[in-house]
Amino acid sequence: MTNPVPKSAVIDFEFCGPIFGALRFPVKCKVDIFYFIEKYINKKLYDYQEAIIKDYINHRFTINMASRQTGINRIYAIVFLHYITFNCDRNVMVIHNKGCGAVEQLNIVKDYYKELPFFLKGGVTTYNQKYLSFDNGSSITITTNIKYEKDYHIIMINDFA
Repeated sequence: MTNPVPKSAVIDFEFCGPIFGALRFPVKCKVDIFYFIEKYINKKLYDYQEAIIKDYINHRFTINMASRQTGINRIYAIVFLHYITFNCDRNVMVIHNKGCGAVEQLNIVKDYYKELPFFLKGGVTTYNQKYLSFDNGSSITITTNIKYEKDYHIIMINDFA
């Protein structure tokens, strides 16, 4: 069952019983993005999607030229969610040539976030149409123009061809 309301940033809870035994899963999820996708996103990846994720992991800069309707935006949404969930003080910026496309990209991230189990969800400090931030200091910003108001660790430039 999914919870459509984001997890508050100031919730204290105690791990006990069966939940305590599940603590090993967040560690495995942080180390292995494919385990995270299979177990908690419930998405079967095609070979080319796995290759895109491996390229992203293994190379500092990547450029993907892909046809439409291949699920690339969803794959990157999963990668961004994984990145800001399991890393502290990391910032992602998605630049799109149209405002509606950028909003759609962030909405995909939010949809996957809502599907996560409670113990994997980061506490949300900001949850609006153009910005998502967690209590671990990580965030995703969307925009239609390049602006550097802070350091970004991932910058995705989408549909500028």
